[in-house]
Amino acid sequence: MDRWIKYNPNPKERRVGDCAIRACCKATNRTWNEVFDDLVQIAYRQKDVLSANKVWGEYLADNGYVRYEPDYPMDVYKFCCNFPHGTYVLGLDGHVVTVVDGKYWDTWDSGGKNVIYFWERGALIVLKPAQLYKDELQKKSIETWYDTEYMFWNGGTGDSQINIHDDNYECHQFVSVDKDDNVIGYITYAVDWAAMSADRFGIISFKKGNIEFAKDVYTAICNIFEIYHLNRIQWFCFTDNPAIRGYRNFVKKHGGCECGHYRQIARLQDGRLHDSAVFEILAEEFRR
Repeated sequence: MDRWIKYNPNPKERRVGDCAIRACCKATNRTWNEVFDDLVQIAYRQKDVLSANKVWGEYLADNGYVRYEPDYPMDVYKFCCNFPHGTYVLGLDGHVVTVVDGKYWDTWDSGGKNVIYFWERGALIVLKPAQLYKDELQKKSIETWYDTEYMFWNGGTGDSQINIHDDNYECHQFVSVDKDDNVIGYITYAVDWAAMSADRFGIISFKKGNIEFAKDVYTAICNIFEIYHLNRIQWFCFTDNPAIRGYRNFVKKHGGCECGHYRQIARLQDGRLHDSAVFEILAEEFRR
């Protein structure tokens, strides 16, 4: 059985020493330019070359991959036979290649090279239901009521307690917690099962700049498409909310678009009318 699929995502179809970029392109479903830009940033931070194992290894880890070592010696072809399902990135001697559902994607037939280690996409993470932290979440929410930094969350001239549902039929509600199990954020969206859409996706961080909360938000979005298999996610953001820059960068990197704009749509706690932008991502557009 031929398990090699010729693959070269290089925009100019050049055969150069870019195997790490090619492998990451296939593993994350991103373009050569997108992966290149991300690896450059990691390499700059690590003060290492772009093709270093630690550089593209960090990139894969950031995208949900976990590193393993094989239990016994095998080459790429044998690996494909033993792992016929899933996506893997194989570290070889001086080379990197991605395997998808038992086939290896490369510019040349690297099937005879031995596998030193491999990266596998990790199991999807299910976030903690907000219902389990109801009292703490409500307290955190009330503490923000008179803080104008949170006026973009409540979306009006006042606020009320978060409505924690007794079921998850039409609304998914999660909390983000730190290593000590303290609530640091809240994530919610309505589910329209007829349209297969996650509507009014909303987040609030009680600990500004916390990287763990950012990771949980990303996990929630991944789960919308990969666990619950919804077709669309949609959210609003007031245009003078500093977070809008992050949302614009997110859809640029992961797919989707800023698809609408409402002028003077709401009066907030500062007594002023504010514009709002609409974002959405379709399942077919989403890139990890």
